Amino acid sequence: MEKGLQKNLTVIANILAFLNILCLMATGTVMYWILPPGSGGGLGRGAGLGGGRHLLDGDRIETFLGWGRHDWRNLHFWLAVIFVWLLALHLIVNWPWIKHTFFSKKTNPQCQP
Repeated sequence: MEKGLQKNLTVIANILAFLNILCLMATGTVMYWILPPGSGGGLGRGAGLGGGRHLLDGDRIETFLGWGRHDWRNLHFWLAVIFVWLLALHLIVNWPWIKHTFFSKKTNPQCQP
């Protein structure tokens, strides 16, 4: 792989992975502290119904920005899938460095992949 292309891919993958992990933390925070388990929408009856809607038994469905806990969980899951792909891209792009650093028998510190 060409050095310039490799550097650009590394920068892009790192920025996307950083933004993705920030989104993962945000959705995790929403699910843990804002819409904890038991906040409504169980059994698929309340995901994304919005504020003010009620289940048949009268319990209020809690939402945040119009999304129920299950909607946030789905977003969190797909962000995690994207992160795994970005991690794989990061490893592929940086494979020459990984190979040189961990699998090379050379001990010369000046050696650059």
